[in-house]
Amino acid sequence: MLCGQAGAMPPKTQICRIHSMSLVLFSLVPGGPMYALGDKIGSTIIAQSANVPTIAWNGQDLTVDYKESNCIPQELYDQANVKSSQECLEQVKKLGLPVMIKASEGGGGKGIRKV
Repeated sequence: MLCGQAGAMPPKTQICRIHSMSLVLFSLVPGGPMYALGDKIGSTIIAQSANVPTIAWNGQDLTVDYKESNCIPQELYDQANVKSSQECLEQVKKLGLPVMIKASEGGGGKGIRKV
């Protein structure tokens, strides 16, 4: 039993009562990193910046010093997005077939297409 969703909790240490006498201490990170890690593009950029292996994707060369900037700059997000059919074709040629095309927001996975 948790005291709410992690994203809805304030960015301070929380103490939640579980059952009648047991206490569990949750130390939460600030909202900015939680937001970035919940974002498909942001979390992948953060992971590959920390040398965590990721699958090949159109933003695989992008990195960020998250500790320094404490955010992912909008221009970095913009570089990670494919904005035209021509750019999509160029990325497919770079990555090779088959590729998976996925919207970066919304859809709940319904928009995934294998090409």
